[in-house]
Amino acid sequence: SDVCSSDLFHKDVSTHRDYPENIAEMQRTLEEWLDQEKGQEFLKKCLNWTVTSNSCSTARSQQQDCLLRLLLQTPDVQPGLLKHLLEVLAIISLDEEEMLRSQHSNIPRLILNAARFLNRIEAGEGLVGNCRDILIASSELVQVEVITALPEMLPDGQHPAMALHLREMLDEQTAAGTQAGGAGALTATILDCLTNFTLPKEVVTEVRDGVLARLDRWPQADLPAVLDFLMAVITKDSAREVIQELTMPIKL
Repeated sequence: SDVCSSDLFHKDVSTHRDYPENIAEMQRTLEEWLDQEKGQEFLKKCLNWTVTSNSCSTARSQQQDCLLRLLLQTPDVQPGLLKHLLEVLAIISLDEEEMLRSQHSNIPRLILNAARFLNRIEAGEGLVGNCRDILIASSELVQVEVITALPEMLPDGQHPAMALHLREMLDEQTAAGTQAGGAGALTATILDCLTNFTLPKEVVTEVRDGVLARLDRWPQADLPAVLDFLMAVITKDSAREVIQELTMPIKL
């Protein structure tokens, strides 16, 4: 679809003569389209780049953000739309086989890309719960996509709560990897995400100690990711303790 510059788009939404009623109407109409029988086809179109209108002289590029990202950058629209998109993502993730068979298998990644690096998160208190629900319900394929996006999608204030949930997932991965004699597929993704979170010292210490406590139980294939994480979170005060743990026998 053709749009003018994103700045004018946001201005038009907030200065419309029917504001703020136009916000509710816009969101209601969008959700109706997304929830209809061919909603995924419509959703994919909304997640593709928009083309700058020929009559626009203020845009800096011939292509701009997708429609849904433009809306997510609009403060009045963002809270309800982001919540609904995450619900759509959760529903799609429930049937991975159908998703992979369809032509819309990249929709989860497109949704997450639209929600990353937003200028500001408005009323994001429930995002951790939404993301946690998706991770519980989805397959490893979708889990990797979601976890990779978390540092750029969640506001910093919600990183500690999400980190504790990821630590629980890490515990499950360790147990699964030990029982199967192989590596947990999510381990490297989870540890990389935790490294990129903004966390208070006590949460970092809690997660680090949990990783160290299972040092002799990590599958061999996971050890590079484990060591990378430990080296990333090590501090001057914790260096002696971490190095001491690392020099203890590791089953290779």
